[in-house]
Amino acid sequence: MSFGISYGGENVIGSGDVFWYKYPGVNIRFKLIDESLSLPSIAVGADLQGKGRYFDSESRYEIKSPGIFAAVSKNYKLLGYLSLHGTVNYSFEQKDGDGFANFMVGIEKTVGPSVSVMVEYNFGFNDNSNDRYGKGNGYLRRYKMGSRRRIFTRLRFPRSAQQQKMVTLNRRQRHKV
Repeated sequence: MSFGISYGGENVIGSGDVFWYKYPGVNIRFKLIDESLSLPSIAVGADLQGKGRYFDSESRYEIKSPGIFAAVSKNYKLLGYLSLHGTVNYSFEQKDGDGFANFMVGIEKTVGPSVSVMVEYNFGFNDNSNDRYGKGNGYLRRYKMGSRRRIFTRLRFPRSAQQQKMVTLNRRQRHKV
């Protein structure tokens, strides 16, 4: 199980005025099945953080929050790792009359030991009746494409006083001249 709370805004980094999200988002997930050689990982949960600007008149974000979801993912060792995932979700943001289920798919490829390139596509089936938003065409947006750089490859915290003592001794030995 994982749980998180998020809060952010639009244009926090970059040019233009910063528009802070009106509400914080909550994210909770439960992994039902761990990935195996023959089966994908399966998880269910809720993600209540939309993306982009919040519009008070429609009580929604530019891109709706996923709401409740079920997700599958599978990893393959192929010149590093190749990860495929898919999600079906149902958003609670329905004042616009679009109360349909939605689908998202994605792919992630590692490039070297600590960099990943990823692309995700949100089909936007729950966003097709309003001229202002997706029109059912989906979203392949700037924050759904990107790369990830892992800075700390092995960050671990000691679990006991004995382990902490070993870490301290190792540091002292490394710094001896």
